Amino acid sequence: MLKNAVVELQKQHPGFSFLIFDVLRPLSAQQKLWDHVVGTAQQDYIADPVKRSIHNFGMAVDLTVIDERGQALDMGTEFDSFQDLAQPQLESRFLQEGRLLEIHVKNRLILRRAMLSAGFLQLPHEWWHYNAESGDDVRAQYSVIL
Repeated sequence: MLKNAVVELQKQHPGFSFLIFDVLRPLSAQQKLWDHVVGTAQQDYIADPVKRSIHNFGMAVDLTVIDERGQALDMGTEFDSFQDLAQPQLESRFLQEGRLLEIHVKNRLILRRAMLSAGFLQLPHEWWHYNAESGDDVRAQYSVIL
């Protein structure tokens, strides 16, 4: 699926590619992340290791787009931002409020179109996160990596 996304991205934007931040995350790493945020305002952004992250199955990818010079496109927030500004589901509101610029949404759409065209599913609260299948399907069909 990721290879197909690269092909689609480069068809629409020759010279562009992906910068991958995170794919497979062992359960032991998930636990460390959880321990760091549990009980804080950031807790909603990290999957409880008991429930499992789709990263724990190797079925999710966190990434961004880089241009022909190797520079990451400006998405309006950093990767792994715990701000509401990072949420695709809120882009229209933040665009109207001027908290996101047209270029941020345009850049996010470049990423989104390539990933969705390859069959990935996007999380509504992280512009960088895509699942290969639904969380329920992944949890039912695959084994977690410890």
